[in-house]
Amino acid sequence: MSLSTSVDRVPPQNLDAEQGVLGSMLLDRDAIARVVELVRAEDFYRDAHRRIYEAITDLFERGEPVDLITVTDRLRDKGQLDDVGGAAYVTSLLNSVPTAANVEYYARIVLQKSMLRQLISAGTQIAHMGYEAAQEVELLVDQAEKLVFSIANRRMLQEFLPIRDILKESFERIDRRYQDKGTVTGVPMGFTDLDQMTSGLQPADLVIVAARPAMGKCLKYDAEIVDARTGEVCTIQEIVSRSRTVLWTLDAQARLGTAEPSRFVDDGIKPVYRVRTASGRQVETTLSHPFLTPRGWQRLADIQAGEMIAVPARLPVFGMLDLPVYEVKLLAYLTAQTMHASPVLATDYADAVRVGEAIRAATRPPQVEAQETREEERAAPEIAPVQGGAVPETVSAMLARHPDLARDGEGRTIPPMVLTLTRAKLALFLSRLLACVATVETDPEVAVHCTFPSARMAAQVRHLLLRFGVAAMVEGHVLSVAGEQARMLFRHVGVLGWDRLRTWARYDQGQLLPETDILWDAITAVEYTGDFQVYDLTVPGTHNFVADDVCVHNTTLALNIAAHAAIHHQVPCAIFSLETSKEQLVQRFLCAEAEVDGSKLRTGFLADSDWPKLARAMGKLSEAPVFIDDSATISVIEMRAKARKLKAEHGLGLIVVDYLQMIHSYKRTENRTQEISEIARSLKSLAKELDIPLIAISQLSRAVEMTGTRRPMLSHLRECVTGDTVVIDADTGASLTVRDLARRSAWPRLVSLSRDDGLVPVWPTDVFQKGENDVFEIRTVTGRRLKATAHHPLLTPSGWKKVSELSSGSLIAAADRLPVFKEWPDSIRPAFRSWSGTVVAQRPHTPAVLDGSLRDVITDMVDEIRPMGREAVFDLVMPETRNFVANGLVVHNSGELEQVADLVLFIYREDYYNAETEKKNIAEIIIAKHRNGPIGQVELFFHREHSKFVNLEKRRA
Repeated sequence: MSLSTSVDRVPPQNLDAEQGVLGSMLLDRDAIARVVELVRAEDFYRDAHRRIYEAITDLFERGEPVDLITVTDRLRDKGQLDDVGGAAYVTSLLNSVPTAANVEYYARIVLQKSMLRQLISAGTQIAHMGYEAAQEVELLVDQAEKLVFSIANRRMLQEFLPIRDILKESFERIDRRYQDKGTVTGVPMGFTDLDQMTSGLQPADLVIVAARPAMGKCLKYDAEIVDARTGEVCTIQEIVSRSRTVLWTLDAQARLGTAEPSRFVDDGIKPVYRVRTASGRQVETTLSHPFLTPRGWQRLADIQAGEMIAVPARLPVFGMLDLPVYEVKLLAYLTAQTMHASPVLATDYADAVRVGEAIRAATRPPQVEAQETREEERAAPEIAPVQGGAVPETVSAMLARHPDLARDGEGRTIPPMVLTLTRAKLALFLSRLLACVATVETDPEVAVHCTFPSARMAAQVRHLLLRFGVAAMVEGHVLSVAGEQARMLFRHVGVLGWDRLRTWARYDQGQLLPETDILWDAITAVEYTGDFQVYDLTVPGTHNFVADDVCVHNTTLALNIAAHAAIHHQVPCAIFSLETSKEQLVQRFLCAEAEVDGSKLRTGFLADSDWPKLARAMGKLSEAPVFIDDSATISVIEMRAKARKLKAEHGLGLIVVDYLQMIHSYKRTENRTQEISEIARSLKSLAKELDIPLIAISQLSRAVEMTGTRRPMLSHLRECVTGDTVVIDADTGASLTVRDLARRSAWPRLVSLSRDDGLVPVWPTDVFQKGENDVFEIRTVTGRRLKATAHHPLLTPSGWKKVSELSSGSLIAAADRLPVFKEWPDSIRPAFRSWSGTVVAQRPHTPAVLDGSLRDVITDMVDEIRPMGREAVFDLVMPETRNFVANGLVVHNSGELEQVADLVLFIYREDYYNAETEKKNIAEIIIAKHRNGPIGQVELFFHREHSKFVNLEKRRA
């Protein structure tokens, strides 16, 4: 194609069809009703046609006559008549069609041409985004798909159906129910009591299954985890605050690999127990936290002293820091603090000092030499790093850079930078450090015993040796390595002064341990240490990670429902598993159906009797219409496309999403609460479009545990304010309570905050009461007060935070002034006062400020947050901005999980909180909301080994 041809190309359009549509609308008023369902003003190619169409629809919406005279007059009033070609052109439109009978055909041509132009525009935008690459590729792909899908959406038109057709279908459904009295009318769940109360999962219903995350499987805040990329060791608290790391994890074959957590969980304060092992390891967790044992993953509460747990045999991670050799040696000697009276060590230390001094002399300008020397002498501690030795300038400078080396006793540790050294330099460091503190034995077998200045340092060295595959024992300050592990130590690291042993170990490879990724370590004690802040990490696929050099672990009801529907009733089920891999998911199905302990499948310790069960289960599952998508990140749009395709090809009766909080959203710049609200509405729309039930698994926050009762309630999904909360009429400045607004059928514009931090007027689309809930009062230092639920987000300098995440001293956003957006004569201009007594209502310079050009927000400090008991709570729905100014503070409007859901099920287990409860493995399924039936409670038995819920009555029988 030539350049001239491509330049002269005209976008797809059909002016004759556009004229036919407009002419038909002028001829027949009924044609207008048919056209507006198909075509919008922007679908017309010619601007003149677009304006004529708007004039016609304006008159139609007002209920006024639509003809040549009224349309011409309307265009003249708007000053657009000459722009469209005058009255003569409008008349020509009327004469362009003989009849309005074909108006829908003309309208579809206009729509098709418009969609083609939109495709061209979308393609241009996509190409532009690709060339600029201003954002992440994943986000650009999402935006591109959104552009295309928005065009495809134009084809999905829902038409009205006459009531006689709906009545016929309804009567047939009622007759079927009469014939099958008492049976389930929707998708059966497989639980007798639940099915009786709900009649199964009904078509088009959005079902929320919610429970606390991690089921109490948490680590104490100071548990240490090594970054598998850099070698840096951080506490789990630091990792959760950063929300990023790469972990070591075990796969189903007990092989080490790396993974990135998909979720970082702050699980509040819980009772913590310290686990001690024979090798000297210590890790502090909750009683519910599982450890890998020879019989599979077992909770700490189910493990006794003397049982074996898995620990990594190696953690092959090394950093990128490549320090000079002399500096690594000096760091080792300074860390050890003392050294043996060995000529080899003394010579090596002296050589390192000489090299360091020479480099300093060669690189330091003469004019600053004296000044630097004086500063280093002042900064250096008054200690002799190596007993009996002087403190050279090189050593003084190093001590000044690493003040931790000046500590004595239990405060002495290895400098953090050592943990990020390269493999060669880390081996060099350890060989010098061990030479200073080690005693080597050769009879009856090779053994190394090291006494360190602190127990902390002994544990750190054990971890560093683990990176070379050397397993060591630690008891207090003493680290010991013996037998084949000692051979590994000499082979990979060595000890200065024992070069002959290193040579021997390198050539004696036949006796080395076989390569394995885990070892078994016996538990020597489990002791309660107190109530502490705990955290957890969600690791997709493997669900475990290495912490404190121990292997620790980190939706079952919904999956049981899907399995029952597919296996026993042949209902096609689609499972979107964002957290668990398809292999892990199938393994759960196998365990549940075969009733085989899941840990046996993961570790391979299967009994002969398990194989026939697995074979029968595999036969049933292979015939079940279950379809699994384990995409780690997926949007509702992608789900919609995949579900449509699946329904067209195989039929579809149920969708399960595991879990809702991991669904990908396009609006990454928005707060997560708004994203969840949009996702919830989209899931409900998907269920309605496909006319099938959709189960979305959701995780409740720890606000459940803040209000006295630990049973989840519907109110825990609500984010609301009390009825006495004051909002501002943006046009008059009048103060209105939320309770009063909820009683109205129409609402005024309210003051809200734009994305550009300017106060703007926004029409609420709904104001409603959401029952009663536990509320907290936030008091600020300026006197502002607001009562809201623990879940309700307020704007802070670091984004939206829930009330439960705020504390005394937290900064929150407040309105500096509350502008009136309607023009008022000066004689009646309203004025009202802020909560602190200063005038904040001012008329802006322009009649309406909708672009956020004003910056009207300041920060206020939280003075205290106190519980206020239960009160009636309300919420507003504010489109676009998703927030409103309440009592002078900027608060978010609620998430809409509870609002859009048709059925809400909560899972509560008493043994989650109380290990001594009589209700072990008993799960309460709380039906908190049921749009079409009763609410109540059902008890099920949870078979942990099989990952399966069963009817409790059958279990007891």
